Amino acid sequence: MGVRIADGDWAEAAGFLASLGVSPEVLGRQGFQEDAIRYLLLLLEKNKAVNLTGARDLETAFWKHLVDSLCVLAFEPMGVVADWGSGGGLPGIPLALFRKHAGDSAPVYFMDSVGKKIRAIEEFCDELS
Repeated sequence: MGVRIADGDWAEAAGFLASLGVSPEVLGRQGFQEDAIRYLLLLLEKNKAVNLTGARDLETAFWKHLVDSLCVLAFEPMGVVADWGSGGGLPGIPLALFRKHAGDSAPVYFMDSVGKKIRAIEEFCDELS
C-alpha cells in the first residue's frame, strides 16, 4: 500500500490507547493498519460526494476519527454494539476492524436516518469485508 501513516503515529496512538486500558497490540498488526488506512481513504473519497466528515486529509482522519473511535474500546467487553447515528461509520467501522483483527466476532450494527450515509457505510463494509 503506497499511502501510510508514520510508524511513530501508530506507536503514539497505541500508547495513548494503552493509557486508557486498551490492549495496543492490534494497532501494530499490518493487516489492521492496512484495513484502517483503506477505510479512511474510502471515507475521504466518499466525502467528496456525500458530507460524512470535516476531515480532508489522512492524518486528520487518523487522529480525529480512527484513534478517537478506538477510545470506545476502553469499555470492552461490550458484546454487540449499535452505532446509532453512524454518519460515515464512526465509531463503528474502526471498532469492527479492531475486533476483526483481534479475533472478536461480536457484531457491530449501524443506524442512521440518512439513507445515503447508510449506503456509504454498506460500501465501506463490502470493501473491507
